[in-house]
Amino acid sequence: MFRLITRTTTSSQRGGRRLWPVRLALVATLMAGVLAAERPEESWTNLNVLRAQQKIRVVRTNLKSIEGAFSACSDEAISLRVKGDLVSVPRAEVFRVTLQERSKRLRNTLIGMAIGGGAALAIGAAVDKSFSEDNEHIAKTIFTPIGLGAGAGIGAAITGFPTVYRGKLPARASAVQANR
Repeated sequence: MFRLITRTTTSSQRGGRRLWPVRLALVATLMAGVLAAERPEESWTNLNVLRAQQKIRVVRTNLKSIEGAFSACSDEAISLRVKGDLVSVPRAEVFRVTLQERSKRLRNTLIGMAIGGGAALAIGAAVDKSFSEDNEHIAKTIFTPIGLGAGAGIGAAITGFPTVYRGKLPARASAVQANR
């Protein structure tokens, strides 16, 4: 009680001090979104890194995909073997090419859990310090599992296969995809 009387703070200072964990959570969420964003691989020459018989997925501009073993690539098209047949997809119809060999989904999930759990633990510790007088750890106990779950979900949602090439969708396909 004595501490409250001798302490001189304005209401705006107290409100700012109470809101800083919320602000920290907002900044951490925004940073996670920026870090998780994929960079489009727009150069067709990126396909030159593919080796024959590598498993790939070609997504056409109509958003239908073909999976098979890479065969060849030219300036005009990409070829792959699908169930023994050679299929050639013209460059104008290729939206994305991804490698299908080693998925990184488990790794991404674990990284997401570590980041989410660590951020939630830090936020919980800050909330506990700001609002808890008797050294309770309630906020850490509540926030940490939530952060672990959210981080795991975000990590699992990040694509597990590396994108080799990403083109642009035609305007019609972009509108259809945005309406989903």
